[in-house]
Amino acid sequence: MSKDIILIGNRRVQKLVYLQTILFYNV
Repeated sequence: MSKDIILIGNRRVQKLVYLQTILFYNV
């Protein structure tokens, strides 16, 4: 169970970083 939670958390973090980089380069 904890492994699944960590994987989901990593995916969320990757999505946030990905969106932040896109916004950063757009500005």
